[in-house]
Amino acid sequence: MRHRLVSMIVPLMAVVLLSTSLVACGSAEGPPEIEYGRDLCEQCGMIIDDPGLAAAYRDAEGVEHLFDEVGGMLVTADMLGHLDTGEFWVHDYGTEEAVSGPAAFFVHGAEVPTPMDFRIVAFAEAGAAEAFARLNGGIQHSWDQLVAMAKAHEIVPNPDIGDDAHHHGG
Repeated sequence: MRHRLVSMIVPLMAVVLLSTSLVACGSAEGPPEIEYGRDLCEQCGMIIDDPGLAAAYRDAEGVEHLFDEVGGMLVTADMLGHLDTGEFWVHDYGTEEAVSGPAAFFVHGAEVPTPMDFRIVAFAEAGAAEAFARLNGGIQHSWDQLVAMAKAHEIVPNPDIGDDAHHHGG
């Protein structure tokens, strides 16, 4: 009887341990954590130091990709073929809180510099994006519009600024 009980419990324990380790390895939730002033932008290689402009995504394999601005994230995700399969987060320009990319509201082309001058800023609330666009210019876009623009290679740094002018901070 005891042998039969052990022979049933051991395989059951193995299944529980295996499923627990799989869940622990592959179930990252929420936005990737960015260590400001330390982590580097995958697109440009500069230090990510502005929480109001930062963006990140996790690809289908669970690999995290960190960026100093939304435009760099979109361009890189398009280049890597991740735009349709990744989980994306952007940071609200005003509150610096992480927001799901598809749920955010964006202003593109505003008169506010961004690290690589893609000039895309994100907001958690539509009203904040509208107010920002009124004060700073730019065109409001949804996530789907920006993704379509990235796929069409229409997300580019501000054409009025040469490569020497790319900078960090706002």
